[in-house]
Parts: sequence; C-alpha cells; structure tokens
Amino acid sequence: MGDNAAVKNHHRQVFEVSANVAPAGSKCFDDDGRLKRTAQLGWIAGPTVLFLFSIVTYYTSTLLADCYCSGDPANGKRNYTYMDAVSSNLGGMKVKICGWIQYLNFFGVAIGYSIASSISMIVVLSFSSTTFSVVPNPPVCCQIWRYALKLELEKFFGKDLLISEDLSRTVSPNHFAHLTKILDDDKISGKIVHGGRRNKDSLKISPTILLDVPEDSLIMNEEIFGPLLPIVTVDNIEESFSVINSGEKPLAAYLFTNSKTLKGKFVRNISAGGLLINDIGMHFANPHLPFGGVGESGIGACHGKFSFDTFSHKKAVLYRSFAGDAPARYPPYTPGKLRLLKALLGGDIIGIIRALLGW
Repeated sequence: MGDNAAVKNHHRQVFEVSANVAPAGSKCFDDDGRLKRTAQLGWIAGPTVLFLFSIVTYYTSTLLADCYCSGDPANGKRNYTYMDAVSSNLGGMKVKICGWIQYLNFFGVAIGYSIASSISMIVVLSFSSTTFSVVPNPPVCCQIWRYALKLELEKFFGKDLLISEDLSRTVSPNHFAHLTKILDDDKISGKIVHGGRRNKDSLKISPTILLDVPEDSLIMNEEIFGPLLPIVTVDNIEESFSVINSGEKPLAAYLFTNSKTLKGKFVRNISAGGLLINDIGMHFANPHLPFGGVGESGIGACHGKFSFDTFSHKKAVLYRSFAGDAPARYPPYTPGKLRLLKALLGGDIIGIIRALLGW
C-alpha cells in the first residue's frame, strides 16, 4: 500500500526462505541451494508453446475453412460469423458448450492480464515510495506472489539490479544510511526473501522484498522512500481495512480487484489522502483531483484551485444593523434568560416560546 498504508497480521509460519536448504541430489533445487526459478526454463517452455500454438492455429484455420459453407463445401449455405458456423455444424447442446468454452477462455485471459498488470504496477509502486503491501495468507498464493514479483523485477532491471541504468539511486548519502539502518535491524533478520544488496559508492539498493516482518520493527514504523517492500499477510482483504484505520492515516492507499463489492467497502471504510483502484500514482497526475494527505500524512491539498484554496485564508465578514438586538445576550443572566438561551442552543422551539412567554 502506498506511502504509509499499513496492513498487518501475524502469520510468520507462512515462509522462512532462509531455511530452505537443498537436499542432496534434489532436482527441485539449483546449484546455489535455492529453488529452481521458472525463468530458467524459459528457453524450453517458450519454443515449445510457440510450436504447439502454431499447430493449434493451423488446425483451427482448416476447421474454419471447412465450416465456411454448410452442407456442400462449394454451394452450401454461407456462414458469415463464427456462431453461424458453430450452429450449422454442431447444433443443439454443442453450441452452448462451445459458447461457454469461449467465455471461459475470455474470462481466463482477462484474469491473467489483470494479475500481470497489477503485479507490474505493484512492483513500480513498491520500489518507489511505498511502505506496505498485502497479499492473501495461503502459502501457495504467497509463493506465486513472491516469484511473480521476482520475475517482474528481472524483467524491469535485468539479472544484476545494482548495475541497471533503470534503477534509481538513493537521493542522498544520509537517506542511504537510513535505509541501511532499516535493513540491518535485527528484528527483520531472516525476513528478506529477495534482494537486500547495496552499493554505497553508487547509493543504490537492489529492490528488496521482506515477508511478515514484526510490527515493532523499524521498517514498519518509519517512512521508507526507498526500494524496500514489506509484504504482510492477512486471512482476507476485509480484515486489513480495520488494521489500516487503526494507525495513522496514509497519504495514499491502493487496491487491486475486480470485485465491485470490495471496491465499495474500500472507498467507504478507508480514510486516506487519496484512494486508487487498479492503478498507482495516477491521482497525482490528474489536475482535477486534490493531492494531499490527512492527519499525520499531511495537511491541505494541491492541484489547480485546490492549491489556491489551501494557501488562501478565508476571511469571515458579517454585516448587521443596530435593530433587533437580543437583551438575553447580556447580563444579568436571570433564570428566564438562561431558559431562553438553553432553548436557543438546543433548537427547542417549544422551549423558546415558553421562555419568551415567561412559563
């Protein structure tokens, strides 16, 4: 989550990567003692998938060519659309089955694209100025997120991240020392699952992923503004809302989901300077939206008229005549005046009438 948005839970049994020691002769581990990475099999999987899909493309194209005309291939009824061809050649329940398969295929592609794009956005956000990110708790899901983030980092910055020209350096030696102090905190020892390398001469720190760090650690209580991403796990996303609101209000909070219900809950329940759904940072680029914090994350907002209002003092001016003054405003404050004032402050119409009549 962005810029101080915190979600927290204590499921530290999910991962302990530093404890992964390669069993002798195991095919699941690389020669460096770590689990084999999916990216290492790309030279096999890539050409294989391309070859298989070329066969599928050829086969389906021949099927569609044969289905262009129903009945007689030369003089039969022409099928101008895909569904016309399916209806003419399959018919009945097979048409519905084929339709459902197409919808499932479209749905799967949409899910895959959403996951890929959200991971890319999370990587960009996480290693610019983020503080927290949250993923569901099941171990398999965490494994997928970890390796997806690692692969995305390699795609962005290459194998050796510290020499990448696309990786920004830390803004100053003082801030580099601040980030180094956070990484050297004993409370997060063993929590780094990726990265953690640094180069003092170039002021660069490789994007670092930490899993389930303690709540009282430095990284969970200080502003980071560097390429450090603590990931905390929760049993469900809704559980994180109350945890976010239990701390200081964040400058921005981000949610990635296609659920309308979850989007509504997020907007209604999270108090932050800005909220984004399925994107990062774009509220800052929109001149029609106010950009600013709330509470500890900042006061006021910038952009357009919002900037003018923030830095302008609204001077109150009231005009009235000498007529119609109320004696009840001035002492001595008799019981009747007190009854009238209390009725006025309380909005009690009947009490006002009773006080004026002396009842």
